[in-house]
Amino acid sequence: MSALSLDIRKPVAVGEVEEYGMRSLKAKGFVDCDFQALYRKAKGVKQSVELLFRPYWSFANREECDMLVWVRKE
Repeated sequence: MSALSLDIRKPVAVGEVEEYGMRSLKAKGFVDCDFQALYRKAKGVKQSVELLFRPYWSFANREECDMLVWVRKE
């Protein structure tokens, strides 16, 4: 389980056309390194990551990875 947030100060890049004519979005964000349980004390330890956004319907269980429908903004 991961807690991701989008860095709204950074630009979002539009990816190339992929299968089914869809495009992905790439953006900078953060992952909460202390996210071990739903209820916990927030320590604020975060790591920078690149986020990949693609349409929910295109995921189709193609690979093992973290997937979130909602992302926080930072």
